[in-house]
Amino acid sequence: MKKPKHFAAIAPWVLWLTISIIVTWLFVENIQTPKIDEDFSLSFGYGAKDVDLQTIYARLKMQYTIWNARFGEGLSIIWDLADENIYNTVNTAVTFLFFILIFFLGTRRLPGTSPIKDAVMLAGIVVMFLGGLKNPGEIFFWRTGSTNYLWSLTCLLLYILPVFMLFQGKDVFASVGEATRSRAFRFVTVLGYVLCGIIVGHANENTSPIAVGFLLFVVVSLVRSRRCTWWVFMALLSLTLGTLMLIFAHSTAHRFAFYSNIFGVQPLTAESFIKNAPHTALFWVSHAKIPLFILIFLILIYGCRLYSGRVWRDMGFCLLFSFGSAIMLAVAPYLHPRSFLLPFSLIVIATLHIFDQFNDRIVYATGILLLFFIALITPRVLTIHNEFMQRQHEANFRYEAVVSQLGGDGDIVIPAFKVKSKFAYVGFPHTKRLDEYFKLNGRKIVEY
Repeated sequence: MKKPKHFAAIAPWVLWLTISIIVTWLFVENIQTPKIDEDFSLSFGYGAKDVDLQTIYARLKMQYTIWNARFGEGLSIIWDLADENIYNTVNTAVTFLFFILIFFLGTRRLPGTSPIKDAVMLAGIVVMFLGGLKNPGEIFFWRTGSTNYLWSLTCLLLYILPVFMLFQGKDVFASVGEATRSRAFRFVTVLGYVLCGIIVGHANENTSPIAVGFLLFVVVSLVRSRRCTWWVFMALLSLTLGTLMLIFAHSTAHRFAFYSNIFGVQPLTAESFIKNAPHTALFWVSHAKIPLFILIFLILIYGCRLYSGRVWRDMGFCLLFSFGSAIMLAVAPYLHPRSFLLPFSLIVIATLHIFDQFNDRIVYATGILLLFFIALITPRVLTIHNEFMQRQHEANFRYEAVVSQLGGDGDIVIPAFKVKSKFAYVGFPHTKRLDEYFKLNGRKIVEY
């Protein structure tokens, strides 16, 4: 079917308008998000800016060895020294990059080939993540939450991307060698990439092992087809090493024991895992119900048109790895929605992969879908925005109240939060975090 000329003319503008709206909204919400909870405890304290490298290293080492070995914790500590506007800008860019990676992994291409359909899919990604995740603010806007989950998963996806592309038939590092005509430059590039695997392996306890499993699957497939190259083996070994360092770190065991004691969890056994697995699986389905519903809907409506066995295979692998990442949380002392970001993402990728198979005749109907997506997410966007604005106002008022009383004696009195958090965060900042941040030396913060 031939597209009308006016349709071809406006299609790219629809895509760019969609991208502009997404990026602008992400930036606005980043600005509205105040410091919260662990942002204070992972900082260097009130007024700390000119911190020397030795102090930064000591703080990172203490966090790694005592409490949390994830590299996202270190990122949160480092970003505390930066200007908030710089962080808000970079976090907006990372969030959009994450959405683009999800798009690429689902469609095997970048947006722009089919502008209207791509606009619908980008809008769909935003709808599924912000409409489906129970507390999106914890992942996309809260500094400590975003560095621990959003940034770490983005880095993990970037790391497996060259292996994924090799699996699809394109060696990106061979292209680097051809472009530069330098074997030495290619070797240094590959070496730097491989070494990053040790850092990226420290992402999360239920995401890094899944990435290792994916790389292992690719290595076996490439060996069988005689297309494997040395850097893939090295990437697998490096990521495996980083993952093992995270899982067997002293701080990981300490944190696990700490939360197990709080929630009264018994020592991990095969019996306890089997007991917790059904509840974890139900939590996975409940948490990912929106992308699962869309995926099932697309299969029921268009499944008969999907003749390629590879499409079904890829979708099956996404669901299998998603379930595997989720079920690993059966060993955790407690379940938290943000821990399901990778399982959620893999279902979104599977949904995009199915939707992208449809030809341009269906594209004419996607304009209606785009309007439907916008109508679906608008109430939630407004609610999130209003909540963030009110929370920012209250957070600033509390902060200034503490600062204004630093020179006095006795207890510091500040107003308690009145805004109930529905989409942003699970809990409110504890006054203990403020005590540590302002270094009150025995003075107490009292809420009224």
